[in-house]
Amino acid sequence: MADRKSFLKGCTREPLSPISNEIASSRTPCRRLKDPKYDTPSRSPGYRRKCTNNEGTGYDRFISNRALMDPQIGHHMFMKNDNENDSENNELSEMMKQSLGTADNNGTRILQMKIKPPVCKEGEIHMKTLYTKSKPTPAKSKSTRHIPATSDKILDAPYILDDYYLNLLDWGNCGLIAVPLSQTVYLWNAETGAVDELFGDVHAGEEDLVVTCVKWIQEGLYLAVGLSNGSVELWDAESSKRVRIMQGHASRVGSLDWNKHIVTSGARSGAIFNHDVRIANHHTASFLNHSQEVCGLQWSPDGKFLASGGNDNTLNIWDFSSISANTESVVENTTPLYSLTDHLAAVKAVSWCPWQRNLLASGGGTLDRHIRIWNTGTGNCLQSLDTMAQVSGILWSDIHKEIICSSGNQMTIYKYPQMTRETDLKGHTGRILNITLSPNGHIVASAGADETLRLWKCFEPDVKVAKPTKRIPANILSSDIMR
Repeated sequence: MADRKSFLKGCTREPLSPISNEIASSRTPCRRLKDPKYDTPSRSPGYRRKCTNNEGTGYDRFISNRALMDPQIGHHMFMKNDNENDSENNELSEMMKQSLGTADNNGTRILQMKIKPPVCKEGEIHMKTLYTKSKPTPAKSKSTRHIPATSDKILDAPYILDDYYLNLLDWGNCGLIAVPLSQTVYLWNAETGAVDELFGDVHAGEEDLVVTCVKWIQEGLYLAVGLSNGSVELWDAESSKRVRIMQGHASRVGSLDWNKHIVTSGARSGAIFNHDVRIANHHTASFLNHSQEVCGLQWSPDGKFLASGGNDNTLNIWDFSSISANTESVVENTTPLYSLTDHLAAVKAVSWCPWQRNLLASGGGTLDRHIRIWNTGTGNCLQSLDTMAQVSGILWSDIHKEIICSSGNQMTIYKYPQMTRETDLKGHTGRILNITLSPNGHIVASAGADETLRLWKCFEPDVKVAKPTKRIPANILSSDIMR
């Protein structure tokens, strides 16, 4: 096996080597390989979100709110002369107070900034210390199980691309984690900790070529790899050899998923292709509806429906039965079963519920930040939750009936269907790019822009303590009753 360092352009860091939390926090990331032709433009170029103080409260602490002020009494208080003791003016002032209904103006201000607390009744505690007006946050439930707050293992991932629209992490049923770093795909064995690599010098000389996504087949050691030139390659991880190349896309492939023997790929152009790996003419069907890059793809557990999320802020649900089995020509489908446009930003996180049919979770980008739960049988949005950060991944836990969401630089576990917050998992110093679940459903792996890969034991099953069985006395066993 070739030296793994040689493919990272002089970087002295060992890919996927274990590192401590102190080193991960203090380390400066390698320089990003940035090329304008590989970057995905936002839907609204030049748009900058205006940050306001006390967002969501309806007021600003530095700007007075005229709806809460009385301009007449304010003008009177501003213009009055405190040193004036003329009885005539005092009488006029008193009459104005009575006519305005503010005879007792203790504490009245000329500029009112925010809503006052409710007036407390006689004998009650002063409400000013108890009353607040702020945006509600998801309630945190009292978890009955222990969830480790820190990652169990940290692996170094130099030169991982900090691109929200790519899918650069996958944990296969074979027990291997695939992580593309620059132009090479590295495989980490979860049992032994051994690191292997694909590609090697296969693409030597192609300096502009970048791995943009990876996806393991459900059963076996075959890995689908998407590239920046629009092609999809199929690799045998056991022999570290490339099996075939499937071309057709005109732009980079940012998302992949398997449906038995079919590889589905989503490109920057918005096109989605089905590739049948068993036949020579691999391109069998196309789903054409997205107007911008497809950054999220997942088939339902039964393989009947495909969920696709795009940079056009759209979540599409496709029916596989609408495509007839025809190997002679490519079948095109331009009308999805449902086209859901509730999200206000790119939809990258799409995840089907493993225990309930027709239940789908999706997450939006920076301008949306919401998790939405959908009934794909009707197309209705069942629940919506603001995560306050860009959502990059959503996973379901079949063991505890929970949802884990990566938003910003942390992950949050929610109890379903209450959507109460169980705990927050913090550790990444950069935004989380992708998350994936181990084959047994116990561990979550997260890849961040801080160039680290972290493993979290957040879904381990509860250990049930067996109740001690009551021993039967020996004299009873030997008695005549048992005979």
